[in-house]
Amino acid sequence: MLIIIYTKNKKLGKKAKNKLWNKLRNSLPKESGELQICLFNENIEQMGVYTNSLSAANDGLLNKIRDILSKDDELKIWLSELQCGEGTYTESNEPFDYFLWFDAKKYYRAAMDLRGNHEKPYFMLLSLSVELFLKCIHTRTRWVGAHGQAVLHLEGHSLKELYSELKKRAPNFTLRLEDKYRAAFNRNFIRDLDVNSDVFTNARYPYLKGGVIPKRPSPFFYTKDEILFGCERKCETDVSITALEMTASILDKYISETFNIHDTPPNSN
Repeated sequence: MLIIIYTKNKKLGKKAKNKLWNKLRNSLPKESGELQICLFNENIEQMGVYTNSLSAANDGLLNKIRDILSKDDELKIWLSELQCGEGTYTESNEPFDYFLWFDAKKYYRAAMDLRGNHEKPYFMLLSLSVELFLKCIHTRTRWVGAHGQAVLHLEGHSLKELYSELKKRAPNFTLRLEDKYRAAFNRNFIRDLDVNSDVFTNARYPYLKGGVIPKRPSPFFYTKDEILFGCERKCETDVSITALEMTASILDKYISETFNIHDTPPNSN
């Protein structure tokens, strides 16, 4: 399900988007996995609700949505200001998304500029580049008519979970990636990715979620892999720099080679 909001009032539109998201995710669990809500700041007040098939509309999905919105006083007022259209969208499967890759490449280059100077900015940029490199593979684009409206990619920050899902979607790609990594570094890609899986979530702040001060356990609390393979992580906020550098570098090189990607954005002068 794809909802497109055009509004003159960005603050109003953002509030409506958040409320729509929460209500539809709870009220339509079967459709929520494919739910996208796009907000555009335009000089019009309009909302389009699109499904991926006419049968979904015929089954009363749009009426269910309107019923949900009509029961919320704020959304009822908001809907009275907008026109609600409906229709269908189409999807195309893409081997990779250029713009996700291009941002990943920019973060990776910025990290290389900081290498050896600023530890936390360096490894946070590396972890973000790894996340986007993984998310740029095997995406879907949603089209309304001839216009691309939204890109679907892997969600979340956990590198372990992202890669686990990617292996299901692109098994041949991930198998070759792991072989390339083993040949280049004589290490296991999955293990090196896993040890830094939650770096972006846990290490970007000095405290853990909720302001909890990270504790450093004794060596008896190290995992077996951390002891055997020298990952040097003492607590969940620590980073294995070597593993992170290697996983980022192989993704940068392998994705570029696989899809023959160049650094110049499309339609640029």
